[in-house]
Amino acid sequence: MIRLDRRRALSGLGVLAIAATGAVTSGCGDSREDQVNDAVNEAQESAEEIQSTVQEQADEASQDVQQQAEDLQNEIEDQVDEATQDSQDGG
Repeated sequence: MIRLDRRRALSGLGVLAIAATGAVTSGCGDSREDQVNDAVNEAQESAEEIQSTVQEQADEASQDVQQQAEDLQNEIEDQVDEATQDSQDGG
């Protein structure tokens, strides 16, 4: 009887050891899954930051181009006015 109880105890201990190994392994799986999720979230955040930066730079460049176009238009209008005035004075 003692042998049978000892075998049951050792078998139970073996089952518990295997179960504990499985729990640890599945815990690592969760950890890996968490790491993957964290990496995906970080990549998404980085992509959003890059997109925001690019959008800001595009907006700034657009404003610069618009300002340059307005400045050029004003310069042309001034030259036309000047040329018109010169032709009237000389004519």
